[in-house]
Formats: sequence, C-alpha cells, structure tokens
Amino acid sequence: MAKYKDGVMFSGLRMINGQSRKLEGVSDEVQLAIVVWDELIREEGLEQGTVTALGDGIHSKNSLHYGKYRTNAGRTGYWIDAVDFRTRYLSMNQKMDLGNKLKKKLGRKYDIVIHDTHIHAEYDPK
Repeated sequence: MAKYKDGVMFSGLRMINGQSRKLEGVSDEVQLAIVVWDELIREEGLEQGTVTALGDGIHSKNSLHYGKYRTNAGRTGYWIDAVDFRTRYLSMNQKMDLGNKLKKKLGRKYDIVIHDTHIHAEYDPK
C-alpha cells in the first residue's frame, strides 16, 4: 500500500488564483495511478512508493493538482487529476525506467513527467 507524505491533501477547500475552490477528492483515474505505481515499486524491489502531492503544494497555474471540473463517480465538481511520487532516492536511469513502465501500464490518457525529485502523473485525456 502506498505511503503518503504528511500534509498530502485529498479533498477540501483550496485557494486557486485568489478564489476558493472546493476539491471533491482524488479522481478514480489518479487512484488507479497510485495503485499501479505501488505495484511497480514492489515489482522492482524498491522502497515503498511515497505520494508527495495530490491537491496540495505549489504547482503551475493550470496544474491538475488544483482540480479539473468534470464528472467523476457520478458527481460533478473539481477533481484532483494529478499525483506526484517521490523518486529522490533513485538514479536517473531508474526514474526513466519506472516512468516508462508507468506510462505503458496507464496508457495514452495519462501524462508522465520525470523531475529530479519526483515523477508526476496526471490523467489528461485529449
């Protein structure tokens, strides 16, 4: 089971560009990404995968961490469609390998971005 950094926000009110926004929760698609990440970490025999950001933290202006207005599980509202996974303890080769495997398992509706300290995954069907 995935580990969560202290302070990770699953739902609630968030100030976005000076406006209060109610985040309904973590979308089903991001919950799937967390499960797949956890499975990959275990398959590789690595340290437990840690989620470092959902609806919290500082991200780019249009980040899906801040929620995307859509219907999920029969409810319409702002759903968290992005997650960050800690990778600071991995080599760049390990990060690239895990990022590629994550992308392959999740499919084309997900964007995967590899950063120095984390892998960012977001559900963003185009």
